[in-house]
Amino acid sequence: MRITLDIQSALANRSGVGRYTYELLRHLPQALAPGDSLSAFCFDFHRRASALPVPPSVRIHAVPFPGRVAQALWKRLRFPPFELFAPASDLVHFPAFALPPLASRRSRVVATVHDVSFLRLPETTEPKNLAFLSAVIRPSVARADLILTDSEFSRTEIAETLSVPPDKIRAIPLGLSGDISLDGAVLPPPPVEGPYLLFVGNLEPRKNLPLLIRAFDAVDTPDLSLVLAGGRGWKNEAIFEAMRNAKKANKIRYLQYVTDEVLRSLYAHAAAFVFPSLYEGFGLPPLEAAAAGVPVVCARNSSLPEVLGDAALWVEENRLDAWVEAIEGLLSDSALRARLSAAGKRQAARFTWDETARRTVAAYREAAR
Repeated sequence: MRITLDIQSALANRSGVGRYTYELLRHLPQALAPGDSLSAFCFDFHRRASALPVPPSVRIHAVPFPGRVAQALWKRLRFPPFELFAPASDLVHFPAFALPPLASRRSRVVATVHDVSFLRLPETTEPKNLAFLSAVIRPSVARADLILTDSEFSRTEIAETLSVPPDKIRAIPLGLSGDISLDGAVLPPPPVEGPYLLFVGNLEPRKNLPLLIRAFDAVDTPDLSLVLAGGRGWKNEAIFEAMRNAKKANKIRYLQYVTDEVLRSLYAHAAAFVFPSLYEGFGLPPLEAAAAGVPVVCARNSSLPEVLGDAALWVEENRLDAWVEAIEGLLSDSALRARLSAAGKRQAARFTWDETARRTVAAYREAAR
C-alpha cells in the first residue's frame, strides 16, 4: 500500500496537531508491512522539511511553494486539487481536521478530527479558525472514507454534532514520548525558584485560566508560584488581565513556548500540575505530567477522565472553592501526592506512539478495503 501523510502542520508547530503529525511521521514506518511505503507531503517554500528527523524509508515530497498561498487558494477557490502536487498514492491521511480539494476518488482518504470544541464552545475558538472549520468540516467528514479521533469521548461528539455514522469513526489514543517519564534523567534546574504549580498549554479561553489564577490567589501557601508554559494562543486578553490584577502577580510566571528540555525540567520539579480546561479531545499535557510522576489536579469533563483514570485529583471546572481546597489539600498531604504520582505513572504507561502508529496503520488497511 502506498500511503501519503500530509505533514504541513508538523512544519508550523510542534504542539497540538503539529505534535500529533510529527509523531506519526516518526513512528508509522515501524508499523508498516513489507511492501508498504510512506511518503510525507508538504509545501515547503522555506525548506524546513529536510530538518525533520524521519526514518530513511520515508520519502519527503516537499513542494517549493508557499504553504500559506496554497491554503488561501484552497480556502477561497477550492482549487487546485491536492493530487496536482502530491505523489500518487493508494491512501492519503490528512491529520488536521480538513480535507483540501480532491480531484477524484482514486485514493482512499483518512482524516483525523481531534475534537469538535469549535462547535461545542465556539466562543472560545479563534475567529478565523472557527469560520474555516465551520465551512469545511462537514464536507470533509462526508468525503473521508474513515475518520480518526483521539478518544471515545470525541468519537461520540463527532457522531452527534456532525451526523457521522459511529462505525465510520475510530478512536485511537495519542501516545507519549519515552523520555517524558524522567526516570534516571539528569535535567537542568527549572527557570523558576521555589515550589510551583504548573500549567502547560496555549493561553486561550478554553483553558479556563482566569479561574486558575483566582484559585492560585486564594491558596494559602506564601512561597508558592504559578508557572504557565505555552503559546500565546488567542482571545487571551482576559487571561493577561487576570495575571496583572492578581494579588500574587509577582508570583505568576509566564514562560511562553518552551523547549522539550525545559518542559521536562518543569515537569520534574513541579509541586503539582493544574489543568482547569473546559473541554479536551484528549488532554496530552496532564498525561505527560502524570508520566513524569507529577500529581495532577484536573477538571472533570470531556475526555479527561477517560485519559487519566484514577491518576488525577478531580475538580468541577468552574468551582473556585473546590480548586482552592484541592490544591491546598494536595500540597499538605504527602500520602496523596505519592498515590497520585504512582497512579499517574501506571496510567501513562498505557499510551505510546508506537501503539498509536500500529492502530493507525490498521485503520488505513480498513479504509483501503
